[in-house]
Amino acid sequence: DGLLLAKPHLATFMGDHRFDDRWPDYSASGIELRERVLQQQKLRLASVDKGRLLLEEQIDAEILSDGIELEQLYLREIREWEREPRLQDTFPYYDPREIVATRASDILHGDFAPVEARLSSLASLMKGLPEFLRQVQSQLKNPARLYTEQAIADNRGRLELFQREVAEFVRTAEVSARLRDDAEAARKAALAALQEYQRFLEQDLLGRSNGDWRLGADLFRKK
Repeated sequence: DGLLLAKPHLATFMGDHRFDDRWPDYSASGIELRERVLQQQKLRLASVDKGRLLLEEQIDAEILSDGIELEQLYLREIREWEREPRLQDTFPYYDPREIVATRASDILHGDFAPVEARLSSLASLMKGLPEFLRQVQSQLKNPARLYTEQAIADNRGRLELFQREVAEFVRTAEVSARLRDDAEAARKAALAALQEYQRFLEQDLLGRSNGDWRLGADLFRKK
């Protein structure tokens, strides 16, 4: 639950729709909170008498311990949010996952809930997108030029998604006029935020993208 709350896009991908209206928190306070939670989990796990567990439970405990330490490595040293402008999460619990367009598409094309519930989740998600993108922009430092070039191309696809498919979904959904108006206002705000992100990528970040896409031997060994 802690992992899915910290990475709500992972929850959506896995079919858990409790957090469909939320974004990961890349702010300094959000990252610090996640580190504290992981450290508490690590201490609780260390307090368990492994000798009293069944063999398969001992294996589960080792897997959980490795998962906690791997996420701590990402938070403390890899710090992907400083070098990844493509709006992807490559944390190795799953394949690299684009966390804006894929997530919006999963919700609007899904059949896991009635249209009204899905549109309500999507509206909340779109309302939070401008703040999420502001966090992303403020945290990026020196990505690889290749990553930024890919981000520029990828974001054009997001713009088209929100201009067409999302707009059509909002317009044709059989819901109350109030929810439709709320969702349309959120869509316009999300689209404006994505347009601003495109300007940021092209006019600001690209010119200072001189980093290396490789982790380097030391971090790769730790990972």
